[in-house]
Amino acid sequence: MQRRGSQLLLDGRPFRFDGLNIFDANATSGAPACGDNGVSLDQTLNAIGPGQEVFRAWFFQPLVTINRQRDWTPFDHTLAIARAHGARVIFVLADQWGHCDGEAARPLAWYQAGYRTQVDPGSLVPYRQWVAQAVARYAGNPTVAFWQLVTEGEARNPDGSCSEALAAQALRAFADDVGGLIRSIDHHHLIGLGTISGECGSDEADYQAIHASPAIDLCDYHDYGQPTVAMPGDQYNGLQVSITRCHALNKPIIVGETGIHTQQISPATLAERALLFQQKFSAQFAAGVAGELMWDWSGDAPSGGDYEIGPSDPSLAVLRAY
Repeated sequence: MQRRGSQLLLDGRPFRFDGLNIFDANATSGAPACGDNGVSLDQTLNAIGPGQEVFRAWFFQPLVTINRQRDWTPFDHTLAIARAHGARVIFVLADQWGHCDGEAARPLAWYQAGYRTQVDPGSLVPYRQWVAQAVARYAGNPTVAFWQLVTEGEARNPDGSCSEALAAQALRAFADDVGGLIRSIDHHHLIGLGTISGECGSDEADYQAIHASPAIDLCDYHDYGQPTVAMPGDQYNGLQVSITRCHALNKPIIVGETGIHTQQISPATLAERALLFQQKFSAQFAAGVAGELMWDWSGDAPSGGDYEIGPSDPSLAVLRAY
C-alpha cells in the first residue's frame, strides 16, 4: 500500500478499504491473553467472509514476550492467516491506555523521553527499541497495511490535565523521531501516528501540525457517540474539519474506529445499526475518507447489546457493499 497525495494506492491503483478492528487477533494466534474469545483467527476471518480488505490489530510488545523471552510466533501466524484470506493488517505498535500493553496510560513525560528509556511491565526493551525490532522483522511483509505508532496517542499531565502546547510539541517530536526510525528501516510501508483529533496535543490546528511531520503518511479519526450522524463532530475537531486539515497536508485520512452501541439507537436492533454504518460509510467515503474500520469484532458477540459485531451480523454486509 502506498499513497499519492490524499489517495491510497494498492499495486499502483487507487485503493479504498473497509473492514473491522480485530484487536485480539494475536491472542487467537497464541499470544498471552488479550481479549481472546477462544475462536481461531482462521475461523474469525471465515465468519466475517468477503468484503474486508483490511483489519486492525494490537501488535504490542507483551504479546510476543513469553516467559521473559521474545517469541514472534503469534505475529507470524496472524500475518500468515491474514495473507491466506487476502486481507492486510494495520500493525498497531502500542496503546495509549495500556490495555494489553503495560496496563498504564502514557503521560506527557513518556512522549517527551520515556519512550526511549522506560521498560513497561511485560516488556523486554523500551518502546523505541521495540519498534526497531518489530519493523526490522516485518519490513518486507506485504500483508502489513501500514504501521501505527500508538492507538489514540495523547500527552496529558500525570493528573489528567492538559498543557496543550507542550503536548503538541511532544507528539510532533515523537512522530518525527519514531516515524523517522521506521522510515530508516522500512522503505516500503506507510506510517500513521494513531492520534485522533481533539485530544491533548491534537486539539484543533494542532491536529494538522503534528500530522505535518514528514515521517507520517496518513491521519486517523475515531467516530463514536453520534450513531445517527453520518459526518460526526463539530467545526473544531469533527470529521469534516479533520479531513480538510489532513488533505491540506496532501495526506490520506482513515476512520480507524467507528463504533455504534446497539443500545444507544432506536430501534435497538442489529439491522438498524447496519443501516447506520451504511449511511456513515457512504457519506464519509464521499467526503474523501480513504478507509473505514468498524469497532469491533467478537466471535461470541451478543445478539444486540454492545459495540461488538459477531457472526451473521447484518453489518458484515456493509463491508461487501463498499
